[in-house]
Amino acid sequence: MINIYGAGISGSYLGCLLEKFGYEYRISDKNSIYKSKCAYGFMYNETKSLLNIIGFNISKYLEVKIKYVNINGIKMKVNNLCILDKNKLVNDMRNELKFGKFDNPSFSVDSTGTNRSIIKNNEDVSYSYTKQEKIKNSYGKEIFIYANKFGYSWYFPINNEYAHIGSGSYRKDKVDELLNGLKSTYDINYDIICKCKKKMISTPFNKLRYIDYNKKIICVGESGGFVSIFGEGNTTGMRSSLLLYRSIRNSETFEEICNKYMKNVNEEFSWIIDGYKFFDSLRKSSTKSFYYIPRLFEKNRCGLEVNIGIIRSLLKKIIW
Repeated sequence: MINIYGAGISGSYLGCLLEKFGYEYRISDKNSIYKSKCAYGFMYNETKSLLNIIGFNISKYLEVKIKYVNINGIKMKVNNLCILDKNKLVNDMRNELKFGKFDNPSFSVDSTGTNRSIIKNNEDVSYSYTKQEKIKNSYGKEIFIYANKFGYSWYFPINNEYAHIGSGSYRKDKVDELLNGLKSTYDINYDIICKCKKKMISTPFNKLRYIDYNKKIICVGESGGFVSIFGEGNTTGMRSSLLLYRSIRNSETFEEICNKYMKNVNEEFSWIIDGYKFFDSLRKSSTKSFYYIPRLFEKNRCGLEVNIGIIRSLLKKIIW
């Protein structure tokens, strides 16, 4: 018997896996309907495969296939990045699930995102500060990014009508500066439809407590630090849920589940750790950042069409 706390993308996907394959679980969430104003980006091919496992068709939720990504004025083709109707996807998943809580579960899963509502935080958890806005989409199927050693800002379409614009930094005083850098680099002007400010976990899973052996709690998704330094959390969150399900399926005890889960995430998400090391080297204006480039682009999850010349130009623009 498993209790899942949080019915966002990661928790709902785990619930669908447990439902499909006949496990006893219950899921709970503070909101009766899922409604997100941002974070609609997914890796197309991997997400398609993940959804197929639970009998969902990605085409039902596809809003935009991204054609180009612009980073600090450098335009690159991209072939594996898409925008999904995340609200419809998560709510359709929820419709398949059993809501409630067991009084004496075998263990619990924390899928409550940055809140980490049921697992205790490390003392050294780091956060990023973000400012996010919803606007009219005036730039089609392109993503625009402005980055420096303090963080980055972004513009991406939600659908053909709306877009999401925002910035994030480990320094609160740099958030507006990054957003202004985006606007000036791409001459973006807009009227704000809605806006918010959020504090997000910016600590990779290897430095975050994502298992509590004493209280029998395991984290998936953002709660567990399975979000890249570039903000990719939807597809990685679903993947972490699949890794946990596979660990559950092949184990008899909680300790065995935890050991297999740790092994699986360390093998699957080593590139997330490399991303944080890359950004740390950028913050220090260190040439070590070049060391991590091949390892990051080995995964090249969004299908960017890049070469060494483009990479060098980007680093110069970001560091210097």
